[in-house]
Amino acid sequence: RAGAPTAGLFLHDPFAGEVTQALERFALSRSGLAYGADGREPTGTGLVVVGERDGREVAVDVASASLALLGPGAADAARALLATFLAGTEPASGEAVVVGGLVPAGPGFPGLRRLDDGSGAVDDLEAELARREAYRTEEGGPPLPDLLLVTPPPADSGPLSGVLQRARALGVGVVIVGGEADGATAVSVSARGTVRAVSPPEGAPSLAGSRLFVLGEGAAGELLGVLAAARTDDERVPTLPVEDEPFAVLATPEAAPISVRVLGDYRIEAGGREIRSGLRAKARELLAFYLLHPEGTTLDLATEALWPEADPGRGSEWFWTALGNLRSLLRRSTGTKTLKVIERDGDRYRIEPVFDVDLWRFQEALPPAGVSTGDAEWASRLQTAADAYGGELLADVDWAWAEVPREDLRRRAVDVLVSLAATRLVAGDARAALDALSRAVEIDPVAEQLYRRIMRLHARQARVDEVEATYLRLKARLAELDLEPTPESQQLLAELSRTGDGASSSAPSDDAPPQ
Repeated sequence: RAGAPTAGLFLHDPFAGEVTQALERFALSRSGLAYGADGREPTGTGLVVVGERDGREVAVDVASASLALLGPGAADAARALLATFLAGTEPASGEAVVVGGLVPAGPGFPGLRRLDDGSGAVDDLEAELARREAYRTEEGGPPLPDLLLVTPPPADSGPLSGVLQRARALGVGVVIVGGEADGATAVSVSARGTVRAVSPPEGAPSLAGSRLFVLGEGAAGELLGVLAAARTDDERVPTLPVEDEPFAVLATPEAAPISVRVLGDYRIEAGGREIRSGLRAKARELLAFYLLHPEGTTLDLATEALWPEADPGRGSEWFWTALGNLRSLLRRSTGTKTLKVIERDGDRYRIEPVFDVDLWRFQEALPPAGVSTGDAEWASRLQTAADAYGGELLADVDWAWAEVPREDLRRRAVDVLVSLAATRLVAGDARAALDALSRAVEIDPVAEQLYRRIMRLHARQARVDEVEATYLRLKARLAELDLEPTPESQQLLAELSRTGDGASSSAPSDDAPPQ
């Protein structure tokens, strides 16, 4: 839903915690890491990377594993295994059942079931095995999803031991945390994840001498929250309030020697001419990064974002190489030998104020806090911001650090256009209101609220055919994602088609201007 347009910019996902961000950086830097002792990539949905040995990832076939994790690191290793299994499978191909309080309390979600009682888990497991045995006798059906049971040792281990052998043959894995059971391979894990012993050794030979990945309870809760949000449509409120990140617009000289467009396709101009050659890809990226961080960042933060794959110490070398190329070319293009482009200020590096940037103009036009819709400058600010938004941030490049601000700016642009449409409608200019909403739909083509606003606006002008055409455009857009319009949109279409007047419709209204 559209909100009040405000200045600011999220440069980091406000809902992603430190663990999620660290894992993303690690994944970006290790995307080519070999798997297993033989360097082969794992295949099959049940194969899960659980640790490393000698710089290579170690994987186990969870769907046929019967493991009993022991020692001070058992719970942390089990949480890491669980999170990896869930993150690497879709609900249709893999499901996990967690018994007890191994992970923080919370609702289940597609792919994850929670049970309080260990004895009940054994009963469920026996029923699941019987179902799979019956299914296996049939022909032509789709393969059953892998199933992983993670459980503390039940008070009576006899029933569990009795089903472990059957489980291995039916695509069901069992991980017992903090106890042993007959038929399960015992793996002793230190607090840091080092595997001290495997018994019997042939039960899990790949784990001998390895170091298992570990996750604390809080870290596991964060990652399960990410998965829950990705697999459900429920609105989830963050545990902490999220405040806007301010964006400090630098004072730009009247005749800035360098003009940069980052909204839309990335374009750098100096002396009225576009710079097309001579600038290395990383030099271009370095400039864009600092234009989005006008208050500056430390060298470590910049290199971590731009060169996540760099070994310690190498990132700073690459930073200076890229900056040297950037300075050399811009000095030549502007005829200014003293140009620094990025200059040091204490322990931070910040952009030199010699640029005219469309993003800065967009941010400067956004209404500051406290400006109300009744102020004379409101509509003027909105129009200036709308004109400054030339398209998706850095639309022609694919840099990981730009993803969050790209989506945030898209949201702010839609907020601007929805508020501008409401302001124009109040002033009696329905055509301008429709133009603003149509542009908002171009920016966010699957936002149903925008289509409903357009449908109401057409209905007020007795354009019933346009109401239906707008709904059909929404339906076609959603069909690309295998989705259907919500009941609210369907109800609105029915009522507007029947009444021909949006004012008389009883369907939920989205027309109130954001406050």
